[in-house]
Amino acid sequence: MDEIIREVREATNMVKELKERVSNIEEVLSKGVKPTRVSVEGVTPEERLFNFLTTPQSDPELQKWQDLADAYTLYALIRRRKGLSTDGWLERRFQEVVKTVTSANLAGYIPTTFSARVIQLVRLQPAVHNIFERLDMPSEFYKPAIAFSGIQATGVSAGSQISLSVISSPDVLLSAKKIAAAVAVAEEVTEDSIVPIVPLLQQEFAHAFGDALDKVILKGDTASNDNLLKLWDGLIKLANVGTASTFDAQAVRTALASLDVVNPNETVLIVNPTHYGQMLGWSEVHTVDKYGVAATILTGELAKIYGVPVIVSPHADKPVVVLKRCFVLGWRRGVTVETDRDVLTLRDIIVASIRVDFKKVSGTNVVKGALR
Repeated sequence: MDEIIREVREATNMVKELKERVSNIEEVLSKGVKPTRVSVEGVTPEERLFNFLTTPQSDPELQKWQDLADAYTLYALIRRRKGLSTDGWLERRFQEVVKTVTSANLAGYIPTTFSARVIQLVRLQPAVHNIFERLDMPSEFYKPAIAFSGIQATGVSAGSQISLSVISSPDVLLSAKKIAAAVAVAEEVTEDSIVPIVPLLQQEFAHAFGDALDKVILKGDTASNDNLLKLWDGLIKLANVGTASTFDAQAVRTALASLDVVNPNETVLIVNPTHYGQMLGWSEVHTVDKYGVAATILTGELAKIYGVPVIVSPHADKPVVVLKRCFVLGWRRGVTVETDRDVLTLRDIIVASIRVDFKKVSGTNVVKGALR
């Protein structure tokens, strides 16, 4: 029942969020761009605009501008591909945003990326990929300059020397890999028709990317023939679960004891809905509603066992415990968007893609199967 209530609440919140985003775009269209101080880095106007669009904004007014920019991007890309004019209120308001952000005119310019609003939606989802640290990749291939662990702190008395932690550059190379999703828009795209569907497209792309990330983080296998799963080796393969099949509290306890570090604050148990249903009958398990209002809860956490958060994912074919700080999700910023036209079905095709990588960055025994 608690799970049903949570799903209903999430659905209600999503509908509310979609309506708010539609209102955001309509408000900017009707009232124009309010004078707002914006500080954006970049040498050229195009670079400043790109940095603005791909940077998460906390100011509600700037978020409205990003929503409007996403609407214009889809509208203009589809219209331009068909050789149709993009002139209208949507383009005029977008140019007002451009002028305010870049202090320049970029007549005819069409962005090729969704704004950070889509990435924010991905990161707000209660999902597996959100438990890992994110590292923004400045290039397609990126090797972090320092190790992710090894710095130690000590007490210091007056006049004493601070102990120097010597750490080397980790042997980790992040390589951006593409994940893409496509959707067909059947009706003729106009200014009036694009505004109501943009928030829904933002939400659906975010869900698609979030689900794909969870799937490949858990079930990835470079030997697979599946284009998504072969991107990298996921947690289940790295855990080397083998043929064990019994899932109980003892299996979880044994898996936790075999990790490099036994620290509930650094560890997560990931299970599928069936395994979670089994756990609800265990005396060692405490659900979120029993923690109290002061508890620190991970996004997507539904329970704890031995103080370790429990995350549920339909892609967790086998339960695993993982030291979350020993993995990193590299993210090459921006959601690229492209369009095409299927003349046989008279539909416009919208393709969005992200570039990411998932790597173990430290430790040896950092993920174990919770089966015996």
